[in-house]
Amino acid sequence: MGVFERYYASQSELNEAGAEVWESYKRQVLGLLAAKMVKKSVIAAGLEQGLRELREFPPGAKQVGPAAVALERAIELEYPEFLREDEERLSKALKRGSIRTEREYYLVRHAIDREEGSPSDRLAALYKLADNFDAR
Repeated sequence: MGVFERYYASQSELNEAGAEVWESYKRQVLGLLAAKMVKKSVIAAGLEQGLRELREFPPGAKQVGPAAVALERAIELEYPEFLREDEERLSKALKRGSIRTEREYYLVRHAIDREEGSPSDRLAALYKLADNFDAR
């Protein structure tokens, strides 16, 4: 949650609507946690996926450069192991040649989205992993 806090605080002038959505989401999450309606691990997995998606700025988005820099800085300060752990998980799935969990599947899909448009052997391997998982 610290990454989102830091990021939206730094982007308040550029993305007021995003900051409002974050504040609303944060209140909901804290309420669910306080009521013990959701496990922390479920919230953490959702936040990590949200962070991956936030790193994919839409084409033509205003202020992509400063926003991307602010996001990467927030990750560096609040959750530096995030990118390293994602890459390790992805490498293990590629080496193993299969996806074991839904979480790995979303990680692979995210990597495909980030690497699409730059054909490579790695991208082909990622597609194969996702296709095999989808076929199950």
